[in-house]
Amino acid sequence: MIQKILIAEDELLTRIGIRNLIPWQEYEFQLAGEAEDGEQAIKMLEKYSPDILLLDINMPMVDGISVLQTIKEKGWHTHTIILSCHDEFEMVKQALVWGADDYILKNTLNQKELLEALTKVRKKVMQEKREQNYKEVINHLDTEEGQALHQGLLSNLLTKPNALPNTEKFIQVRESNLTCITLDIYNFKSVQQRYEHKDTSLLFESLLSVLENALKKYPEHEILHVREDRLVIMISFSKMSNLDQIHHALKKLCDHVVQLCTTYLNISIVIGVGGIYHDYQKIPQSYQESILASSYHFLHKDTHVFDFYQITPSILDQKFSSLQDLENQIRKICIDRQYSTLSAAILDYFSLIRNQGVINPARIKDFIAEIVNIILVDLGISDFGILTQIQSAEFLDDIQHLFCDILVQNHIFSSKPQYDAITNRVIQYIQNNYQSAISLAEIAEHLQISENHISRVFKKNTGKGIPEFINHYRIEQSKELLRTTELKIYQIAEQTGFQSVSYFNTTFKKIVGQTPYEFRNSPGI
Repeated sequence: MIQKILIAEDELLTRIGIRNLIPWQEYEFQLAGEAEDGEQAIKMLEKYSPDILLLDINMPMVDGISVLQTIKEKGWHTHTIILSCHDEFEMVKQALVWGADDYILKNTLNQKELLEALTKVRKKVMQEKREQNYKEVINHLDTEEGQALHQGLLSNLLTKPNALPNTEKFIQVRESNLTCITLDIYNFKSVQQRYEHKDTSLLFESLLSVLENALKKYPEHEILHVREDRLVIMISFSKMSNLDQIHHALKKLCDHVVQLCTTYLNISIVIGVGGIYHDYQKIPQSYQESILASSYHFLHKDTHVFDFYQITPSILDQKFSSLQDLENQIRKICIDRQYSTLSAAILDYFSLIRNQGVINPARIKDFIAEIVNIILVDLGISDFGILTQIQSAEFLDDIQHLFCDILVQNHIFSSKPQYDAITNRVIQYIQNNYQSAISLAEIAEHLQISENHISRVFKKNTGKGIPEFINHYRIEQSKELLRTTELKIYQIAEQTGFQSVSYFNTTFKKIVGQTPYEFRNSPGI
C-alpha cells in the first residue's frame, strides 16, 4: 500500500536533498508535498492527511513541537519522523514525548538511514490502519461487510503466525488455554446431493446454529468456514487452569456436537482437536495439529473425535523401519508363491499400522495394490477394477477387507500346490462342514491322524491354527450372505456354524472391524 509523505523543512537545500535522496515510488511512497515552515505544514496536514511527516524540529514562526501538539490535539493519524541537528537533543526528547515516532540527524542523513526510518514507521501506520478497520468490524458485525472483514481476521489468525497487535480487542478467544477444533463433514459429496443445485448454504446456516447452541457455555469462541466441507472453531478456556479439566470439557463438547449433527442434521462429522497454547501466534500450529488428529479417521472409521493430545506419543514414536521390513517380507512371500504364510503376514502388517499410528494412506494403498497385482498376475487374472477400489478406499479397514476378499474369491489358499495332502484335506473338511460344530477331534478321526500332527502341519502351511481358520472361513461366508440376502443376523449366524449370535457378533467385529449390522449397511455393500 502506498504511503503518503509530507516534508516540513525550512531549509530549501535540505528539502531538495531529501526529495532526491530515494526513488519514492519504487519503495511504495508518494510525496504529498513540501512545507517550508510549521504554519504551512499544519495547513498541508489538514489538506492531504499524509501517513508520515518528515518534520524539522526547529523552524521559524511555528516550530516542530507546536506542529506535534496540533497533530495530537486534532487527533490526526499522521506519524512523524523528526529531522534534527546535534545541538537540538533536548527538543528531540520533547518531540518524542509529544508523540514523534523516530528521529534522524540531517547533517549525516543518507538513503539507507532514511529508508530504515520510513520502513519502521510504515509498519506502525499499517498496524494502525488494520486496527482501525477491525474496530469498524466490531461496530458493524451485523452487516455483511463487517462479517466478511471479521472472517478475514480469523482466517489470517488461522494460517499466519503473525497475530494482529491487540488481537484480544477484536475476537472472543482469549490468549490463554486456546485451541483449534476442525469439523469435517464426512462424505460431503453425498450430503450435497440432498440440496437443489448443490447449494449447501442452508446446511451451514443450520450447522452454525447447532454449534452456537452447543457452545453456549463457552463464550470464548469464534467459528470460521474454511472449506466447503470444513468448519473451524477457535476456542479458549481462560477461566480453567487444570489441563485435565479442559480436555474433559473438550471431549464433552465434541461428543455433544457429533450427536447434535447426527440427530438434527442427519450428517456425520469428524472432529480433530489441536494442541492447547497460550499465544495467538500458536493458532496456526494448533490448527495443523487438529487436521492431523482428524486424519486418524483413516485408521478408526467408527470413531468421530480425535484429540492431538492423546495421539501425540504414537505420532512421535513412529518407526517406519519395521513397517518397511514387513513390506519386504510380504513381497518375498508373494514372489516366492509361499501363500500359506501370506494371511498371517498381512494381518501383522495391518496391526502394525494401527499400533504405530502410521497415517500415510497413499503409501499403504500403493503397497497393497502392488501385492494384489503380483497375486493376480500369478493367477493369470486381469482385474484393474479391484486396484481402483483399493486406491479409492477411504479407510484402512476397507483396504484390509478388499484384500481378504481377493484371497477368498480367488481361492488363494486351496488352489496352490504347496499345501500338502493333510492340509488340503483339512480345508476341504472345513468347507464341507463349517455350518455345523467342528472340533479338532472330529477332524483327526475323519483323517485318521493324530490331533497334534494335524495341528502342527496345518499351522505351518496356513499360518493359522485350525479354530482360527474355521472362524475366518465362517466369517467370509457370513459376509457373502450379508451382501446377497435379507436373512436376519441370527439366521446368518446359525447358517454359518456359530453357536450364538453374541459370539458371532464378537468374532465378526474382531475380524472385520465392524459389526454385522454395520457391515451390511456400509456404502457399496
